[in-house]
Amino acid sequence: MRKVICLLSLTVLLLFSCNNRNTNYILNTGNLRSYFIAIRSDSGYTLKTPQGARLIIAPNSFDVPANTKVSIEVKEAYSLNDMILAGLTTESNGKPLRSAGMLYFNATANNKKIKFIKAIQATIPSRTFDETMQIFKGEVHNDSTINWVNPEKPDTPSAVRNLLVGEKLFKAFCASCHKSTKEFTGPPLAGARQRAPNPLWAYRFVEHSIEMIQYDPYARQLFKKYNSVMTQFPLLKAGEIKSIYDYCDNEANLLYGSDSNKLLKKDPAQFCGYDTFYYPKPKENIEVLPINNSDQI
Repeated sequence: MRKVICLLSLTVLLLFSCNNRNTNYILNTGNLRSYFIAIRSDSGYTLKTPQGARLIIAPNSFDVPANTKVSIEVKEAYSLNDMILAGLTTESNGKPLRSAGMLYFNATANNKKIKFIKAIQATIPSRTFDETMQIFKGEVHNDSTINWVNPEKPDTPSAVRNLLVGEKLFKAFCASCHKSTKEFTGPPLAGARQRAPNPLWAYRFVEHSIEMIQYDPYARQLFKKYNSVMTQFPLLKAGEIKSIYDYCDNEANLLYGSDSNKLLKKDPAQFCGYDTFYYPKPKENIEVLPINNSDQI
């Protein structure tokens, strides 16, 4: 079993291993819904699960003859509620772990479990990226508890690279006057796109702050409150500014979690983050995506 955050791309030979046996306990993995899809062993697939995970399966990834029909079963547990209902433990050799999610993946052919002979890539959704997170493999004990072992550092696809770029740009251009989640010489940059009249305003202000203070009501309000003029950065590209805001929003989510609207204080706008990978409502089936879409949002 593997834990990961913020759509991190993993290369593994065995994914999360949950216990599927029937028990009389109220809390068991039977409370997690199973999703199934049939594939051909000699074809490649990019699969998207109902809650947003992605599985990249290369051709001939299983120890079966060519053109064999392979049945894939997937279960997902990303929320604390799901993990509790499923009776899933989050300990490594007796020490508690902070879980970003769990994924069960099982492959069978002719009603028999089959082995992996090639790595399967798994990409798991989360609202935040935490660089301290690691990937663990689950060992299921006879009493159905799971011990998470063999921690590994996850890969970093485009969504995470965006945050890492944003962190560097924030420290280079913004940190002398701003903090990501606290008041400083200027306002916190987390939630700036939500506090502004619209997200585009927050991008324009970075490039034209001096000009906008002359005529824009919200810009004048900021100037009056902080009594300072923000340095303009006309050479920063829109994508770079987005990376800065994304990084600061991610820092707020790490600090406040689902209650990150506290950051906005008197501002009633809802802080919901950007580029989150959760769907408002889980889909009903596993989707087959184009293979070259594996690292896209």
